[in-house]
Amino acid sequence: MGTGRGTRPSAPPPPQPRPRRNQPTGFVPMVPAYTVMRLFGRSHDYVYYPNSWTNAEGRTFEAGYYDEDGNRYRNVVVENEETVLTCEYCGSQTKVVWKEGLAPNCENCGAPLQIDVREKAQETASSYSGSETGRSGGGFKVILLAIVIILAAMFFISFVSGVIRDREEEFVAVDQISDSIYVEEIGRTCYLDGEDYYDPETECWFWFNEEYGVWQYWYEGISSNYGDYGWMEYDYDEDQWYIQAGEQEWVPLPDQLKADYLWHFKTP
Repeated sequence: MGTGRGTRPSAPPPPQPRPRRNQPTGFVPMVPAYTVMRLFGRSHDYVYYPNSWTNAEGRTFEAGYYDEDGNRYRNVVVENEETVLTCEYCGSQTKVVWKEGLAPNCENCGAPLQIDVREKAQETASSYSGSETGRSGGGFKVILLAIVIILAAMFFISFVSGVIRDREEEFVAVDQISDSIYVEEIGRTCYLDGEDYYDPETECWFWFNEEYGVWQYWYEGISSNYGDYGWMEYDYDEDQWYIQAGEQEWVPLPDQLKADYLWHFKTP
């Protein structure tokens, strides 16, 4: 087959939500299909509440998206993912799959939908107009944080430079476990999700199996059909995908599963 097939004992874990604080309580769903919508791997994780409610203590919560810190946003859009936007003019709700540059309109009255938070799939920080909870001195805090980050970066660069000069081998080891990797084949940077790198656009986890010297891939929707197995490898000699069907059992990927979005590194 061209490679010694390596294995992992189980599939990669799903993205984990961030710890949640100051969350609304006592929600009684009126629209069960959209009671909870968590968007993982972005700047924030959001829970969507489709209708307002009052809890047992008499506190009223408005409908909308709440991040992990309890901040409320009326409308949130995440690139290539479906969210529900509420029209400020007629109150109608419109499902939107947002792409950069899209200016969505209300399906009911045609009015432009105001967006509170925009998050791109590959960004690590959101750009938003502000949450409805509001915070004083926000601009000053951002500037102060930027100064701290710059100073920390300068210190880190100086420290790393010393490590490179004095302990080159250790620096190489650190570089090999970077939390991000640029994948030329898909033209974007992927970040660690647990022990594996993850590309959200193709829902692919991947890692380098040093024991066998091969990249292995887990494609959600394909690999997940194989239970505790399902890791995939690309055989460059045979120009063929293989998938792990069982313990030490690797088979050619069935033709009906060869989706056009599958990608692999150009070289082993």
